[in-house]
Amino acid sequence: MKTAEKSREKNEKGDHVFLDIDKLAANMRKDLENLSPLSKECCIYKVPRRLRVLNEKACTPQVVSFGPFHRDKKELQEMEEHRRMYLQDFLKWSNARLEGFIELIGDSEATFCNCYAETFKDISSEEFVKMILVDAAFVIMVILKRRFSAFRGRDDRMFSRPWMIGEVGIDLCMLENQLPFFILLDLLKLSKIFNPHKESLLIMLVHEFLRGVWDSWVTEDYVEILSSSKIEHFVDFLRIYQQPTRPHRPKILKRLTTSTAKTLHQAGVQFQLDCHL
Repeated sequence: MKTAEKSREKNEKGDHVFLDIDKLAANMRKDLENLSPLSKECCIYKVPRRLRVLNEKACTPQVVSFGPFHRDKKELQEMEEHRRMYLQDFLKWSNARLEGFIELIGDSEATFCNCYAETFKDISSEEFVKMILVDAAFVIMVILKRRFSAFRGRDDRMFSRPWMIGEVGIDLCMLENQLPFFILLDLLKLSKIFNPHKESLLIMLVHEFLRGVWDSWVTEDYVEILSSSKIEHFVDFLRIYQQPTRPHRPKILKRLTTSTAKTLHQAGVQFQLDCHL
């Protein structure tokens, strides 16, 4: 009789069940090897359930989706045509071909995925790259059109309804609706719409955009943003704005001491008695 059958027979009688220790250990090791730990790049998370139940609307984008968490929501599909039109505008203003942007994002796919605290095995690489390009191009063009009217067309339906830009700005700062900031920088550099080495220019444009949407939440100065070693995404902008300013360390004053009369006399200083005292 096989070991498994013997084990079942003994179990029915209430006897001790025989374990194949080596086999079980091998299976457990395989399970442990297949674990996917959070990467160092991980910076985009889902809202904890206990917070979400308090206010579902505050945790969910209302107009447009960015990234993989809310990509399939039917109520956000209305923006799909606008997003594709903005991708078309981005390609028109760029000095690079569509194939170049696809290749760039394809090379960064693993890094991009590592920024999220969840895995997305249900999305093919082709779908993922397309999603990133459409999302990122839309964000870039919204920011450029908000600052420079020359980028807007006469039939730009987004900017003919100013309230919509504010709604998009709010959705851009939803915790679950983030794109890693590096992909915006990389696409803008490749496009050569501006000087590809001016990272500070995009930061300045994002600062102006967020200030227009969030007003007092965004400080007037963006020096703290520029001095940050790495900006992770739009929520990270707001986090940096809300950090207390770094106090300047006071200079340590040197303590000056007066030499004794004996020391001064030994150094050659002559003392004279004042008779008027």
